[in-house]
Amino acid sequence: MRSPLLLALALVLIVGLLAACGGAATDDDEAPAATVAPAAPATTAPTATTAPTATTAPAPTTAAAAPAATEEPEEMSALEEYAAMHAGRPGAIYVGDITQLVGPAPSESQGDFDGNVTLDALERHVWVYESDIYRELLDKARLTDPSPLVSSGESIKIQHACINRALLPCQLLETYFTPNLLERTDGQVEFIVSSFPELGLAGPDTLSLVSERTLDSANIYGGYVAGELPPVEIQNLWGIYESREQEFEATQAIIKDIEDLVLSETGGVIMNHNWFSGNDQFFFCHDK
Repeated sequence: MRSPLLLALALVLIVGLLAACGGAATDDDEAPAATVAPAAPATTAPTATTAPTATTAPAPTTAAAAPAATEEPEEMSALEEYAAMHAGRPGAIYVGDITQLVGPAPSESQGDFDGNVTLDALERHVWVYESDIYRELLDKARLTDPSPLVSSGESIKIQHACINRALLPCQLLETYFTPNLLERTDGQVEFIVSSFPELGLAGPDTLSLVSERTLDSANIYGGYVAGELPPVEIQNLWGIYESREQEFEATQAIIKDIEDLVLSETGGVIMNHNWFSGNDQFFFCHDK
């Protein structure tokens, strides 16, 4: 027997400007007209001379502009470097550039018709990647400073029961989480994935089966186990949200409360939360 239990819970989850003043002399500054000298019996009055024309002061020369300082490119953070190295493939993370997540999905069925994660889909759900919980998950993952592996030679097998292998959380568990966990632990921890239909489970008893240690791990859907643990059904209040973003915000806001509730009532530790577009449901009508 192992403690604590592993429990996977599906959460149906911004010069001054120097101006030269002055100019040519105005008409008022012109030299006065010459006066005629009085007549003299023997001599002729000298011709009046014209006043010299005022000259304009030379315009000041503009000092040569100093060359613009070139900015040093900012050094990438360790997490940005990680994002760049893992861009365009399963395992890509969002650190400000959503295009780095474009690429093949972990399996063809998890992507579009060609098995790809598209830019359009990512941009329509960018609020997931800009959420507080996503940033918290990046911190928790310690991608740039992973915890050291301190054991060796262990063999731990965990039987996990998915609701159905056709559902995306189960596919992601099988195609990405399980093989990466095996590699990360140097083959010491192996998830053996099965499903409710294969194990003959109906769903409503899954919470008690994990609590009683009959199952090592299972997807727990609030709609199935609400009879046994009514508060958990708060995740499944269909029809009250106006958008997927609103539903996601509500889901992430209660994560800590759900974890505390399940731990206190069953002793099971929530290992991961599943939220995926399409798992949310809405009711529509013409009138509000």
